[in-house]
Order: sequence, then C-alpha cells, then structure tokens
Amino acid sequence: MHGQFLSKIMFTGVVTLKPDDTVERGLELLKKNNLRVLPVVGQDGVFIGMFGIQEIFEHVVPLAGIYAESLGFAVGAAPDIAARLREFFPLRAEEFTERNVFRLKPETHTWEALRALVKYGSPLAVVEQDTGRFVGLISEQSAMEALLSIQKQS
Repeated sequence: MHGQFLSKIMFTGVVTLKPDDTVERGLELLKKNNLRVLPVVGQDGVFIGMFGIQEIFEHVVPLAGIYAESLGFAVGAAPDIAARLREFFPLRAEEFTERNVFRLKPETHTWEALRALVKYGSPLAVVEQDTGRFVGLISEQSAMEALLSIQKQS
C-alpha cells in the first residue's frame, strides 16, 4: 500500500452540519444516519470541527455524575437529564463542535492515514491544507472495506 493516496479509503458525499444548524437538527441527523459524529462545515466548505454525541453528553450530564464514585446521585435523574437535553435543542451546533480534531490532507499516503486512525480514532476529517475546505472522511469501516477489496484483488 506504500505510495497509494488517501482517496483509496476516503469517502465523500458525507452528511454535514452548518454552524448555524440547531443541536436538535444535529441529533436528528446523527440518529437518522446511525452516526456518532458529523463534520461541521462553514461557508465555502471550510471545515470547522466535529459535532458529536460526546460533546452533548459533556454538557447535559451533571458534573456530579462524571466525578461521582457511585451512581446513587442518578436515581430518578433520567427525566431531569432529558429535560436538560431539550434546553440545548435550539442552540447552534457550532457551540458543541470539537474544533481541536486531527485532520488529514488529501495527499496523505494510505499507510499514514491508517496509522492516524489507530492513534486518533475514527472518523478523521480530510481537509485541504491551503483552503481549509472539507474533502471527506476516513473511518475504520471505510479503511477495512478498502483493505478487503485490495486483498480480494491480489
């Protein structure tokens, strides 16, 4: 696989969010498409970051729940947490976007991309270095499909 470019394992036509889309819309798209994260793409296709369930949980679950040694605090808390989640629905997705994410360049070699998947997790955004434009994603699934396809051809 040395010398092959990222396009072998990248997928395009990705569902994205706009920075002004609501949290509710983001959550609907995640559920509808069975995803954990969505790229947030601004004007001119510029990649901003990833909107995901983890970022929402960090805001919805009370700090006591994160640091508690027992789950006793959570008895009967589900309705309160659900109500709190609804409060976030009208807010902008950009407010819950992780901006500090690892990015690959379109010319990244496949081997380097696979190493990045192992190191940083899945999915990873592919972004043009000069323009910041979002190109696509690679995921563990897309990488495995490409590897299986290459294996069948050899």
